Amino acid sequence: MSSQQQKGGLPRESQVAGGFGFVTVEDRQKWEQARQLQHRPESAAKAFVKGFMSGVTEYRSKLNDARLRAEQQQAVKEEHEATSAKTIRRTIKDAETVDIEQRDLRDQLDPGFEF
Repeated sequence: MSSQQQKGGLPRESQVAGGFGFVTVEDRQKWEQARQLQHRPESAAKAFVKGFMSGVTEYRSKLNDARLRAEQQQAVKEEHEATSAKTIRRTIKDAETVDIEQRDLRDQLDPGFEF
């Protein structure tokens, strides 16, 4: 008779735990030993390169942020210049210089007026 039949047809606790993926103490001990074997101290050269690269990446991210801010400020400035009234200097017949202010000189029609 098998052990399953002796317990009334039910599997043992270890079989149930294995079937559902439960972790046992032995499994944890094996994994910890494997981690300790794989862990090696970091070399000085590797630590230097990691430190250097982290500084470079931080510098590049700050530089990119500054460029984005500058582009945004330039776009806002250009939009403001496009919408605000400007004084344009034009030369008429190469002898006379006149300052002309750009603005909308069209008058609104009276809404009550009908043709």
